Amino acid sequence: MSLLATLFEPGVGVATADPSRPAASLYPAEEAFVSHAVEQRRREFAIGRDCARMAMRTLGIPAQAVPAGGDRAPIWPDGIVGSISHCDGLCGAVVARRAHGFRSLGLDIEPASPLDDDLMDAICTGQEIDWLEALPACQSGLMARAIFSAKETVYKTQYPLSGQLIDFHAVSIRLDMAAARFAATFHVNASPFRVDEQLQGRFAIDAGFIVTAMVLKGVQAKTARQEFTTWA
Repeated sequence: MSLLATLFEPGVGVATADPSRPAASLYPAEEAFVSHAVEQRRREFAIGRDCARMAMRTLGIPAQAVPAGGDRAPIWPDGIVGSISHCDGLCGAVVARRAHGFRSLGLDIEPASPLDDDLMDAICTGQEIDWLEALPACQSGLMARAIFSAKETVYKTQYPLSGQLIDFHAVSIRLDMAAARFAATFHVNASPFRVDEQLQGRFAIDAGFIVTAMVLKGVQAKTARQEFTTWA
C-alpha cells in the first residue's frame, strides 16, 4: 500500500509517480497552460496530470483532461474533486466522486527536511513557534516543515469552496505527533468557513517525505449555511 493510500479513506483514488520519469502527452487544454513554461515546470505539470489520470482509473473513471485556471488551480472534470502535489522525488494525486459525498480533497508532499529558519515567522503563528521551540532541537525544524505542509493542504482543501486566497497566518495548526493527525483552526472568515472553525487532517513522515492529507465531506445542512464534516 502506498504512503498516500494510508492517509485517505476508501472512495478516494490515489496515485504516485517519480517526477523524473517521462510523462505522457498532455491533452490540448492542458498543453495550453504550459505552452510557454520552462522544461522543469512542464515536466512537473505533466507528471501531476499523469497521476491524476492514474488516480481516476482506480475509481473506474475514464482518463480526462485536468486543465488549470487563471489562478493555477486544477479544473477537475464535472463530478470529481481532487488534489495534486509534487516535490523533488515524488508526485502524487488524489481524486474522489462528488456523488459519494466528497466536497474537497487536500494533498501536499514535502521533503522530510527542516524548514529554513528565515521562513519561520512568515509561515508560523506565535503559538506554533512557541510549541516548536519547546520541542527537542532535532525535531523542531522537521515539525515546522510539517506545519507548512499542513497549511498547504488546508489551503488546497478550502480554496475550491471559498475561492479565497488566504495566507499562512489565516490558520493555525496543532500537530498530534502520536496519532499522526493535525487540527487546523481558521482565524479568518473564508465562507463557508468561519473564524474558529476547525478541520482535521492526517500526516505521515516516511521514506524521505512529509505527506499531509485532508478529506472534506458534505452533510445535510442544518442552517442556511452548508455544514461540512472532515474525515481524519
